[in-house]
Amino acid sequence: MRPAVIFIILTVMIDAMGIGLIIPVMPDLIAQVQSADLSRAALWGGVLATTFAVMQFLFSPLVGSLSDRFGRRPVLLTSLSVMARVVALVLFRRVRINPAHVD
Repeated sequence: MRPAVIFIILTVMIDAMGIGLIIPVMPDLIAQVQSADLSRAALWGGVLATTFAVMQFLFSPLVGSLSDRFGRRPVLLTSLSVMARVVALVLFRRVRINPAHVD
C-alpha cells in the first residue's frame, strides 16, 4: 500500500477514535461545567455537535476556495495554528480565572 493511503487511513482512524472518546463523556463534562442535570447537558451536547456540523457544511466552500487559491497545505497549517492559539487562550484564561481548578 502507498504511504499516502496509509497516512489517510491512520488520520481517519485517529479522528474516529477521538470522536468515540468524547461523545460518551461529553454530557457529563457539560453537566459539570454548567452545574446542570444530565438531560439538560445532553441537550447542550447535541446543540454543540449540530452547530459544529452546520458550520462545517457552511464554511467548506470557503475553505475549499482558499485551498484552490493558496494550496491545501498552507490553509490546513494556518487553520491548525489558529485552532492551537484559541485552545491556548482558553487554557490561559481558565488558569487566570481559577488557578486552583486546572485539571
